[in-house]
Amino acid sequence: MPTLLIIDDNESVRESLKHVFMRRGYNVVVAPGGEAGLALYAKGGVDAALVDINMPGLNGIEVCEMLHRQ
Repeated sequence: MPTLLIIDDNESVRESLKHVFMRRGYNVVVAPGGEAGLALYAKGGVDAALVDINMPGLNGIEVCEMLHRQ
């Protein structure tokens, strides 16, 4: 089963997306922000990431650029 990382600062969005993708057969891990998402990604096992663009701290564009470099 593929694993999806959801990075979003809005808890209700994270949880809603988590349930949608879990019902479709994905393993899902969630992070409340860019730094936490990068730490989860670094542990390995993530096949794809769904990243919010507008977040405090590292925004989604910065996170995607960092994920691309890893």
